[in-house]
Amino acid sequence: MDKKSLQDKITDFTRFGMVLLAVSVFLFIGTLIPNEGKSMIQTYLMLGTNFILLGAAFYFFQKSVKLKNKLVEMQED
Repeated sequence: MDKKSLQDKITDFTRFGMVLLAVSVFLFIGTLIPNEGKSMIQTYLMLGTNFILLGAAFYFFQKSVKLKNKLVEMQED
């Protein structure tokens, strides 16, 4: 893998993580706002989706860090 494509992947994974983190924050705020029409199933579904999005964001940030380390190793060689 060349350095340019590796840098592009790092940028993409970081952006994916940021977008997923932002969506999960908005979803969590939606669970905190009181609403009489919201059932407990909807609340639990939103919280579950929130945790899935946070997990995916964490995965993309971890993948970005691993690729950054690989890029640093390639530059040292």
